[in-house]
Amino acid sequence: MMYADLIDAEDFRQRLVALGIELPADADPDTCARHAARQQAEAGVPGLPALVA
Repeated sequence: MMYADLIDAEDFRQRLVALGIELPADADPDTCARHAARQQAEAGVPGLPALVA
């Protein structure tokens, strides 16, 4: 049996914010991902690689 953990846009945003990633209030998922990638490249975000995996 295959199991997939599906998350919607709000879940995605909440998980990133919980990691300490600063996001604009009106950010769509693409913008959230770009902000997360930029913050990871600049300073690293503990827990982000595990979240993405």
